[in-house]
Amino acid sequence: MKSTLRSCLVLSSLVILTASCKKNSNSSNSNNTSGAVSIKYEMVCSAPIQAAPAGLYNYVTYTNSDANGTEERNVINSTNWSKTITLNVTQRPIGIGFSGQTYTGSSGTITSRIYINNELKDEYSSDIFNSGSIFQGFWSNTYILY
Repeated sequence: MKSTLRSCLVLSSLVILTASCKKNSNSSNSNNTSGAVSIKYEMVCSAPIQAAPAGLYNYVTYTNSDANGTEERNVINSTNWSKTITLNVTQRPIGIGFSGQTYTGSSGTITSRIYINNELKDEYSSDIFNSGSIFQGFWSNTYILY
C-alpha cells in the first residue's frame, strides 16, 4: 500500500511538473537580466497544513543561489511559505524551478508564485485533493530567465 501511494505521488508530481513547464516567450527588457537577481518563491494554501503521514513529508524544492536544486523537508507549518534568494549565477538562459507537496486537513487550493526582482513572473494554482484519509496538494512552477 505504501509503495503504491508513493508511486502515485511520484507519478502525480511528474504529470504536474510536465504540465506546468513552459518557456516564457516574453522577450521584453524585464525578462532580460544580467548579473545577480533577487528571486522570491511563495506558496499560499487555503487550508491549514498538517504534519505528513508516517514515511512521507511536506516539502519544497527550488533553485538556490548557485542555480542548483534544493529540497527542504517539513518546513511548511502554516498556510504559507516564502523564501527570497539572490541568484549569483550570471549564465543565461537559466531555468528557475519551484515545486512542492503539502498535506492538509481539508480540500482547498494552493497558489505558488515566482518573483524576479520583485516582479511576479510565474503563478500556478492547483486543487488540494482527497487521497483516501488524507488531503494532498502539489504545485510546480518553471520560469526561464534570459
